[in-house]
Amino acid sequence: MPPPMGDSGGVSGDEREGEVAMLTALIDILTELRDDSLYGQVQFLLAVGVVVVGPMIATFRYTRHRAKRRYQKGIQRIKELEDERAANEETIAALRADRKQGEARCETLLSEAPEGVLERIEREERDGNLDPAIAIARDYIGRNRTALHRAYRLLTDAAIIEASEDGAAGYANALLHARGGLAVAPEDEDLRDLAEELEQAAADPDHPVPHDAPHDAPGSPTTASPTQGPSDAATRAERRAARAALPADLDALQRCFSRAYRTGHWRLMRRFAEHGLRLARRVEGGETRKVLIWCHNLADAERLDGHPDRAFDLLEPETKPWEAVFGPDDAVSFRFRHSIASCLRRIGSVGEALEFARALLPDRERVQGTDHPDTLATRHLIATCLRDIGSAGEALSASRALLPDRERIKGEDHPETLTTRYLIATCLRDIGSAGEALSASRALLPD
Repeated sequence: MPPPMGDSGGVSGDEREGEVAMLTALIDILTELRDDSLYGQVQFLLAVGVVVVGPMIATFRYTRHRAKRRYQKGIQRIKELEDERAANEETIAALRADRKQGEARCETLLSEAPEGVLERIEREERDGNLDPAIAIARDYIGRNRTALHRAYRLLTDAAIIEASEDGAAGYANALLHARGGLAVAPEDEDLRDLAEELEQAAADPDHPVPHDAPHDAPGSPTTASPTQGPSDAATRAERRAARAALPADLDALQRCFSRAYRTGHWRLMRRFAEHGLRLARRVEGGETRKVLIWCHNLADAERLDGHPDRAFDLLEPETKPWEAVFGPDDAVSFRFRHSIASCLRRIGSVGEALEFARALLPDRERVQGTDHPDTLATRHLIATCLRDIGSAGEALSASRALLPDRERIKGEDHPETLTTRYLIATCLRDIGSAGEALSASRALLPD
């Protein structure tokens, strides 16, 4: 039984009529084509090929082209992914190698750290392997030589500053640090010279600086009153506690500086002066009287230690307003002028030094007097400059005129008097009086 009309399994009348019409038309076309000639039949088939088969072929080719492009893109993408995977594998391998190197470096650093080195040395010593233990110690010092040397230098300087309170004991402590620095850097000649000075200071039982010591070092203010200070352990401890806020007492540093000057310890002088200048600048700020005095102290230490160029930079009148601060006729201003002339002579500007000293002499004679030791020192500097520029005869006259005044003021055995006698002998030699110079030198030698 056929399905009812409208059912999903049936066919509508219009559709059936359309199919019948198409079949009828096809039958009519084929009937007519049968009666047509062969040429007409061929043309018909060609027309059918152009109208039906041609688009089908074109569609097939387009579809194949798109499929081919998708295939090529797929192959290219696969290659890119493979290249990316290879690159990622190389990166992973490099990261793994870096991690291994980092782990090895960490192990090396741990073994080279002080704790690791100590553990290795102790292990070798426990096993009775002394030579490997020594090799480890030498290797550690060799790799850390610069840092250890710098650390010992800093500790040496700190102990020297503490010696302003501890005296000989402080110098002994500084000597230990200096010897440690020499152990790792034996080529440091400056530290070696300093160690020799520290050894002398530590061996002096009277080296704890008395608190009534005069401030008579070059550049120190002669009008400063002596500072009475503590001598027992309790008051010294109080003073050390106060030093927490102020690293060192300027008066104590000045006394240590003066004693180092009197004993000829120029490097100790320099370290005391460097710390004093830092402290004065920290406390005072700007170019004050105290700051300029410590500049002069440091310049004296540098000049005596063989660095007149550095001393001159510290005294340069264009940058250090000492005359404006102290006044033109102040004793400290005179010291600055004398020190500048002395530095100029030592750096080779003898003519300028002579001019500086000659300009200073009448001011000192007017303000300080002709017999003042500083006035005599300026006269000696003038005579020395005259000899340096080749005016030996004039230098001989000046030094001979100076000698009786120094003998009267300073004494016949004072080092400054002996220095003037030596200058006379050298001037006699320079003017050709070799016999007279020899007699003067022989007379000087026993003294």
